[in-house]
Amino acid sequence: MTIPAPAPAEAPEPRPAERAPFHGWRIVAVGIVAQMLGMGLISAYGVFVVPVATEFSAPMASMGLGYSIFLLTGGLLGPFLGPALDRRSIRAIMLAGVVVMLAGLLLLSRAQALWQAGLALALAVGGMMMYGMLPVHVLLVRWFTLRRGLALSIAALGIGVPGLFVPLLAAELIESVGWRDAIAVLAIGAAVLVAPVLAWLVVGRPSDLGQHPDGLAPPPGSDAAPEVAAPSSGALLRQPNFWFLTAGLGLVFSAALYHGLFLVPFLESLGVPRTRAALVLSVTAVFSIAGKLGVAAIADRVDIRRLIWALLVLQASAWLMLIARPSLSMAFAAGVGFGLGTGALLPLPAMLLSACFGPSIFGRVAGLMSPFRLPFSVAIPWLGGLLIDWSGDDYRLTFGFGVFLLAVSGLILIGVRVPETRPT
Repeated sequence: MTIPAPAPAEAPEPRPAERAPFHGWRIVAVGIVAQMLGMGLISAYGVFVVPVATEFSAPMASMGLGYSIFLLTGGLLGPFLGPALDRRSIRAIMLAGVVVMLAGLLLLSRAQALWQAGLALALAVGGMMMYGMLPVHVLLVRWFTLRRGLALSIAALGIGVPGLFVPLLAAELIESVGWRDAIAVLAIGAAVLVAPVLAWLVVGRPSDLGQHPDGLAPPPGSDAAPEVAAPSSGALLRQPNFWFLTAGLGLVFSAALYHGLFLVPFLESLGVPRTRAALVLSVTAVFSIAGKLGVAAIADRVDIRRLIWALLVLQASAWLMLIARPSLSMAFAAGVGFGLGTGALLPLPAMLLSACFGPSIFGRVAGLMSPFRLPFSVAIPWLGGLLIDWSGDDYRLTFGFGVFLLAVSGLILIGVRVPETRPT
C-alpha cells in the first residue's frame, strides 16, 4: 500500500500593501494655514489706515491707493508666478515667499516716508502671493476633481478665520506698542508659524506620492488617453471666456475686498473707538466662515455662475443698508451680509476657472489674467478713497460705488460659457 505524500502546504495569501492615507486633505490643511498667515493678514489693513495716515499726513485717497498695491502686485507678479507654479517646485516657491513677506513687512515697519511704505508693502504682498491663494489653488485643483468645490471652500477658511482675531490683535498692539512694532510682531509670528507647515506638508502633485485626485483610482484606460497639447497664450487670449472671466472676476475680487478697506475708517469717522470698530470685522469674519462652510456643502452640485450672482446680490444689500442708515448697529448687521457673501464667494472663482480651462494650465491662465485685472486693482480702491475726500468724509457715495461694481461684475459673468465636459 502506497502512502500518498502529504500535499504541500499552501503558501499564505500575500497581504495587500498598506495604502498610504490620501494626502489631499493635508494639502487642504496647508491651504488653510498658508492663506491664514498670508492674505489673511490683510484683514488688519483697515485698522492701520488711520495711524499710518496720521503719521505721514496722508489723505484717504493715498491710503486707498496703498490698498491698490495689494492688488497691483498680484497683477504684475501673476504672469511670472502662474507658469512657474505649473512647472517648478511649489514647495520651494512658497517657502521663498515667506522670506520675502517677512523682509517686506519688517521694512514697512521702519519706513520713514509714505513712498518707502508703499514699496515695502509691495514687497511683502509679493511674498504673500508666492505662498498664498494662487499656489494653494494650483495645488487643490491638482489634488481634487469631484470634490474640488469642497476642498477649495474648506481651504478658504484660512482667509476668513484671521478676521476673528487679527484686526483685534492689531488694534491692541497698536495701542500698546505703536503701529510700527505691531507690524513687526505680526510678520515674525506669521513666518515662524507658516514655514514649517509648508516645508513638511506641501507635495506638488498626487503622482509624486503614487496617488490620484480625490484619492480614487483613475477609470480603466485613462492612462492610455493621449495628451492634449496645452493652448498657447495667443489661443487663450482669443477665447471669449478668458475675457469675461478676467473682467468679471477682476471686479468681483475688487468689490469683495472693498469693505475691508473702508469699514473701520467709516466707523471711526462716526466717533467709534478703533478697538470697537474692529469688532465689526470680527463679526464679518465669523459669518465669512459660515459662508465658506455653507458653500462647501453645495459648490460641487450647483451652477457656479448662479451661486456667484446670488452672493453679489447679498453683498450689495449690505452696502445699501449702510447707505440707508450709517450707524454702528447697522454696520454690525451689514457685517453679516459681507461675511456670508465674501466668505462663500472666495473659493468660487477658482472653481469657475478650472471648469473652463482645467487644472493642467490653471496656474498659467490665472497668471495671464492678472495684468489685465490691473485697471480694476489700481483704480477701484483709489477711487473709493477719492470719493470720500471729495465728499467731505461722507462714505455713502463710496458705498454706492461698491454696489455699482457688484452689479457690473454680475452682468459681465453672464457671458461665461462652461464646457459640458471638464477639461483635463
